Amino acid sequence: MGFLSSGIFWGTIVVIFGISMLLKAVFHIDLPVFRILLGLIVIYFGLRLITGWHGCSAETSASFSETKAASQNLKGEYNVAFGKSTIDLSDTDLSGGGRTLKLGTTFGETVILVDKNTPIDMHVDSIFSGVNMPDGNTAAMGSLVYRSPAYKEGNNCLNIKADVIFGSLRIVTKQ
Repeated sequence: MGFLSSGIFWGTIVVIFGISMLLKAVFHIDLPVFRILLGLIVIYFGLRLITGWHGCSAETSASFSETKAASQNLKGEYNVAFGKSTIDLSDTDLSGGGRTLKLGTTFGETVILVDKNTPIDMHVDSIFSGVNMPDGNTAAMGSLVYRSPAYKEGNNCLNIKADVIFGSLRIVTKQ
């Protein structure tokens, strides 16, 4: 997920679009830049799936499958590609210190179950996706920050950083 959200990737795309506009205006050469970039992104994800390079272990990733995880065996990173993952964080113990979780969802769905009394500080970057927070905020493209009502600056909390590309992320509060 890091490559697609890096400044190098997006800077390269902007430069390529600029070059294509110049080629069209000066030399009347029309390149289908969007189709080429979309094809390269699909090839990139295809190679990642074929080689099994997901950046995390099989128990923390869902590729063409569905996984479930609970807070008792919480890992640091979860990735979903063409699948679904349900992560139950409703009984996360923060007495020993704050916890950090990184989520990546591409062409898939991630559902996070949280307790209303758990302090959460969540930062989401989304690209052509659907992100739904418990407070009613949503995002399709851009960044979104969610802090639960129990969150207090400087106290132990559950820190979540999520990247969602062409996917869905839902945070559901359990009573």
